[in-house]
Amino acid sequence: MNWDTPYVVSDSLALRIAPSGAFEATTSLATEPRTLTEDALPILTAFAAPITPRAALEKLRTSWELDDADFASLVDSLLRENLLSPVDAAGAELAPQRDL
Repeated sequence: MNWDTPYVVSDSLALRIAPSGAFEATTSLATEPRTLTEDALPILTAFAAPITPRAALEKLRTSWELDDADFASLVDSLLRENLLSPVDAAGAELAPQRDL
């Protein structure tokens, strides 16, 4: 994660409620359901429109207690799961980088 790179929730994000009551997320690139922690939902909503992690953290701190390290760890996790994607200067979602 780069604090000054804008990210956005993947256009193909789909949420469902599992029988356990947990939220599960999938995208076109992450088709296996990923169980979300309770603190992931406000973070995902903060990235509904392109925003930098720095600005998203400040926005979230108006209603939540978050420290930099925990927030960065969760954003990194959402990026690894392809639930968040970087955007270009025009706001278009960029394809995630893949390891070959």
